[in-house]
Amino acid sequence: MITSSSAKLKLLSRFGHIYVLMKKKRVPKVIVVEPTNMCNLRCPVCPTHFAMKRERGMMKLRLFRQIIDEFGPLPKKPEIQFRMSGEPLLHPEIAELVRYAGTKGHSTMISSNGTLLSEHLSRDLIEANLNEMVLALDGFSKESYEAYRRGARFEKVVENIERFAAVRKKLRKARPKLVIQTLLTSGSEGETDSIKEWAQSIGADQVNFKSLSMGIYTTPEMKDHYGYLMPRQGSLQRVETHKTRYCLAPLKHVMIYWNGDLGLCCKDFDNNAGLPSLVDNGFLKTFHSNEVQQKRDRGVHREHELCKRCDMDRFSFKGFSVKLT
Repeated sequence: MITSSSAKLKLLSRFGHIYVLMKKKRVPKVIVVEPTNMCNLRCPVCPTHFAMKRERGMMKLRLFRQIIDEFGPLPKKPEIQFRMSGEPLLHPEIAELVRYAGTKGHSTMISSNGTLLSEHLSRDLIEANLNEMVLALDGFSKESYEAYRRGARFEKVVENIERFAAVRKKLRKARPKLVIQTLLTSGSEGETDSIKEWAQSIGADQVNFKSLSMGIYTTPEMKDHYGYLMPRQGSLQRVETHKTRYCLAPLKHVMIYWNGDLGLCCKDFDNNAGLPSLVDNGFLKTFHSNEVQQKRDRGVHREHELCKRCDMDRFSFKGFSVKLT
């Protein structure tokens, strides 16, 4: 869901140092796990296919179980979100990852492009007690959708999403929460009503509309080349209106790449912040190490090189959500 962080930012501006000291050693409420950094699509401004230099691979089930088992003694378990760089449904054991985390008391979420969501996989994920499924549908016409989702077929993805909703209904499950996520582009900006009506008709719970951003990895040439994708309506464009001294992202979540390396935030596609691996010492010991705490603190204070280029918390508008149920 797209939410405002203005209250926390005001708190940071007034009591920043104290707030950071209180928050940074706590295990974040969200752990973002990257099942794989491989993807079957080639979306124009996604750094996964044009900027990422990391080795490609998939997280081993044994490593994932070791990570989850460490949270056992914690009274409140962090949410496990399966997303980051690649397409989570490419992982052959994705349903087992979801199932294992759920049996250990974790809420789980998947963010997917929906292209691989077969009937069998839909059933497996629902029966694994997945809590939330976010499925991308960046347009409600073949032209608008496929202009951005390069390599996907609009009709097939719509079919997959409708089938997922139907399987959930057939199994008489209230979960996972079904969220349709749509990038607001020059093609989709005029289709928001159609998307909402369709999403409601299939039983989806929410629609998230996110304004397209060219990101911090695109070159000036790429921005010029793909500029036509930006929404034309001024009210739907991202406008940088303020500078912030602090960034909340490193306090909200921590990334775990497929190979066990830790990552600073969702913008750190290539581990440019240089956080270490948890493989040798486990998640908790690595997370609480001086090295990781210092690098996270530098992230909060926007001192890493990628932080200086990032504008994630500086927009007046990033999108909006519509609850359907």
